[in-house]
Amino acid sequence: MREYVSGLFLILDSKKYTDDIAFRGISPFEGQQTIVVKGGNRETSRRGKALDLGNTIKAKLYKRHHYYLTEAEIVESFSFIKSDLVTIVLFQILLAVLKHTYFLPERSFFFSLYQSLLELNEAKDVERAQLGIFLLIMKVLSFYDVVSFPFTCNICGVHTYQGNFDYLGYYCNDHKAKEGTDFSLFSNEDRVAYLSLILKDQLNITLSRHPFPKHHAPSVEKRSN
Repeated sequence: MREYVSGLFLILDSKKYTDDIAFRGISPFEGQQTIVVKGGNRETSRRGKALDLGNTIKAKLYKRHHYYLTEAEIVESFSFIKSDLVTIVLFQILLAVLKHTYFLPERSFFFSLYQSLLELNEAKDVERAQLGIFLLIMKVLSFYDVVSFPFTCNICGVHTYQGNFDYLGYYCNDHKAKEGTDFSLFSNEDRVAYLSLILKDQLNITLSRHPFPKHHAPSVEKRSN
C-alpha cells in the first residue's frame, strides 16, 4: 500500500539520470530524505524544473520502496541570495552542512532556519545576507555540537571572533595556543578559510573552490575516502 506525504522540502542536492532525477531534501516533518522524480530529467517535466539547488518546494510524495515525487510547487527560490557569488558559495556551504547533519525532524529548528533565510533574501542587502548566512552555518554547527559558537577563550572566558584553536578549544589573540591554528571571522575570505578548515576536519567536507576573483566559480563537494 502506498503511503502519501506532503509538505515543505528544502533541496540540498540532486543527481540527474537518463530520464529521472533523485534529489535530497530536508523537511520539518520527514527529516532528510532522498526522493525520486520519474521522468524529471525530461525537458517537458514541470517537476524537474522546480528542483534547483536551494529551492524550497511544496511537495506531494508517495512511498513505496522509496519516496517518489508526484507534484512540486516552488515556494521560495531565494533569488536574491543566489544573485551574488560570495553569497551563493556561503549558501552552498550551508546546504552541504545540513546534508551532513539534518537527519531527524527538528521542526522548530527547521522553521527558524527557513525564516532567517527568507528575511535575508527579502532584505536585498548583500553584506547582510553574507554575514547572516555565515551565522546560520555557525548556528547549525553549534546545534549539532560540531563547534560551540560564539567561541569562548579557554583562558579568559571572553567571546572571541579572532584568535586560534587546538584540540583543547579556542583562544583569543591575547592567549593564543603555541601550536594552534589561526582563525578570523571578520571578512568573507577569513570566514570561508575558517569553514574550509573546520568542515574538512569535523564533517569530511572539502570546499574545492572559493568565491573570490583569484579562484573559479564556487562548488561544495564531499571528499572521497
